[in-house]
Amino acid sequence: MLLKHGIGIILFLASCLVFGQDSLKTRWVKDSVKVGTRFDIHVNRSGKVIYKITREQLERQYGRRLADILNEIPGMQIDGVFNSPNSSCNYSSRGGHVNQTLILIDGIPINNPLFNQAFYDLRNISIETIEAIEVLLGGLSTLYGSGASTGIIAIQTKRSTVKGINGEVNLNAGTWSSYAQSVILNGNYERFSFMVSAANSLNSFVPSPRNDNTSFGKRGFSLRASYQFNANFNLDVFGDYSMIDQFSGSSVGSQQLRLGAKGIYKLSKGTLETILHHSKNTIAPDFYDFTGTNTFSEIAYNLQINSFARVLSGVSFQHLNYSSIFKKNDYTIIDPFTSLFIAGPLGIDIQAGVRISTHSRYNSLVLYNINPSRNIAINSRINLKLFGSISTSFVSPTNFQFSTAYPDLPLKPEQNTSYEYGLSLNVERKLTITAVKFNRNEINSIPVFESRNTKRQIAVDGFSLDITKELSMAVSANADFTYLTSNTDIADGIYPAIKFGTSLTVSRIKNTKISIGYHYTDARTEQSGNVFYESNGRYYQSLIDYAKFDVVDFSTTYELPETGLLLYFSANNLLDRYMSPLTPSGQGSTIVSGSSQFSSSIGRNIVFGVKCDLKKARTFLATTRRTFFGF
Repeated sequence: MLLKHGIGIILFLASCLVFGQDSLKTRWVKDSVKVGTRFDIHVNRSGKVIYKITREQLERQYGRRLADILNEIPGMQIDGVFNSPNSSCNYSSRGGHVNQTLILIDGIPINNPLFNQAFYDLRNISIETIEAIEVLLGGLSTLYGSGASTGIIAIQTKRSTVKGINGEVNLNAGTWSSYAQSVILNGNYERFSFMVSAANSLNSFVPSPRNDNTSFGKRGFSLRASYQFNANFNLDVFGDYSMIDQFSGSSVGSQQLRLGAKGIYKLSKGTLETILHHSKNTIAPDFYDFTGTNTFSEIAYNLQINSFARVLSGVSFQHLNYSSIFKKNDYTIIDPFTSLFIAGPLGIDIQAGVRISTHSRYNSLVLYNINPSRNIAINSRINLKLFGSISTSFVSPTNFQFSTAYPDLPLKPEQNTSYEYGLSLNVERKLTITAVKFNRNEINSIPVFESRNTKRQIAVDGFSLDITKELSMAVSANADFTYLTSNTDIADGIYPAIKFGTSLTVSRIKNTKISIGYHYTDARTEQSGNVFYESNGRYYQSLIDYAKFDVVDFSTTYELPETGLLLYFSANNLLDRYMSPLTPSGQGSTIVSGSSQFSSSIGRNIVFGVKCDLKKARTFLATTRRTFFGF
């Protein structure tokens, strides 16, 4: 314990005394972002709290899962990251529950319509296919509709930019008897580009001494193709299929199929974008299936009015369907929306938006967002940014909830009003400090396994601080701290009251990159996932108290020069910290098998692997052949 705390203190002091830029999490420094406005803008011009993870940073963390990386974003809590590689994860932004964070893939909302909460299984996408990730904290339903209440995770998939055909092969193995393989092929020929990927992984999982061994298997396939018809029109088509199997006495399998197309038309003063997307999700226990479909289409016009004003207007259509042998249900949402961005004088930027959500099952909602910010150039080296926002957002009840709702209590959408303000200080990109205070008020909340709106208003308050500094061109450090309070005793996927982390990154030293991080998570109470019934027919769940814990993570990569081979090693929970429920809490509470799946672990998670760049390897083999054999 002393060693773990010592490492954490050393890293925290290093992050406050040295300089850092290229840490595990990109801060407010250099990259453009899109998620907050739906068009590219320098991150310093955005009035929202946005973190961007680039492809370079992802490659430095080979062997880790998407959930592992997202858990290091200030304000994010991913339960399950310290379990085996293919076990499920529950995500939360700023104390919200899982369906209040919207997942986007290439700008398309893809949350799963199955069961009581519409969420996306992070296991369905392979990290090898991701080009970049943008994480926006706070509500922005005016741009994205239902689900964008506490956060947005926007994933951008890879696109081939190198002429000809290239690809990579990735193989790894590790603890939990885990094995994984993936292959990616991509090509670019003038107007046409494509990417094809396939991935497979298998591992065992023992969540606690009370549970039987469980094995997980995951397989996935994806295709992306793009064609530039002319200078003004580009068409993308895509398809994904993933399957996850869990075996523990009886088998449970989930499948997701996604198909879609996106067209972008360049006009004289802007762009017109059209989207058509359909996903089908199936969960199949031994005796029956649950099936949900999500059909989404949208048309949006991005108009550059003049040099300082831009407006985005459009309308989206979404139809969600749910069916099982017990029930069937569906609903439709049609949302016109518009958003205005103004770059004013004195470094003042203002973004404002409105959305009218028309739902087939309840009355329409009018949503708004006002987001001013100001950049102040203190001198040639120091820039200070002040920002704030007021926004409303909503989460539509799911088809599962509509199907089980009490007839005398028609369901209403959950509604949130969010406030935030903060500052970002940037000193020549060598020191970045971001501090933000946020508050969220929630009404009409629908608890898990309840099909009625609660009367109690939920209030969440929090503060986060993020520091990034640069020691040299090769060494960087960062530290972050988040504090959160709520007037509720329990929430789905509740964020701990205190969470902080520090990390140190060494890069570009003899083809080696090293990252080490320390992460502390405070004690918290969580719903167990086990449902009990009272005599009046209402649902309630047992509660579990989880003890505070701290872990040290380590990852490193080594590139064999000119061979196309990259060796990597990663270790979550390097010092083998045991995390488990502390005590049962509340009436009817109990610790049962499966309840610890999201938050407990029985040891460290280690992965060894190798990645091969096929184009570089082919060149290396050809050079070697000519050198030794003369042909």
